[in-house]
Amino acid sequence: MDDKPRALVLEPSGLQFLDCTGLSLLIWTRNQLHRHAGTLRIRNPRPVVRRVPDLGGLTPQMV
Repeated sequence: MDDKPRALVLEPSGLQFLDCTGLSLLIWTRNQLHRHAGTLRIRNPRPVVRRVPDLGGLTPQMV
């Protein structure tokens, strides 16, 4: 039985800012998890943090 984690949930309530580098890291992480049948979810992002994935059309896939 494969006991690797299948989901990563980030709770970024203390995060004040997210730029394209942070978004790139989130996309890379999501893609790596997806390759192994995993998921990435961002729980309760602040509006300023949520805006970047919204602009990239990625919110439905991550939030």
